[in-house]
Amino acid sequence: MLQLLTSFNKSLDKIKISSSDFDEAVLKFKELCDEYFAKYPRVIKAISEKAEFYSVHMKYPEELRKLFLQMPLYV
Repeated sequence: MLQLLTSFNKSLDKIKISSSDFDEAVLKFKELCDEYFAKYPRVIKAISEKAEFYSVHMKYPEELRKLFLQMPLYV
């Protein structure tokens, strides 16, 4: 499970950096969840239902997004 969180969080950080807007971030987040779903269905189902929550930082200006990137993800 720890390996899942480490790998998932690294990929999530890449999404936060590379996405240009909220909709793109949500889409990439859901695609990331799809990649892990087969191996961890219960955990990923719970996480994927909160895609908008985990991507909400994209609704803010870039200057504020940097602050969100410094905050850890708690699942």
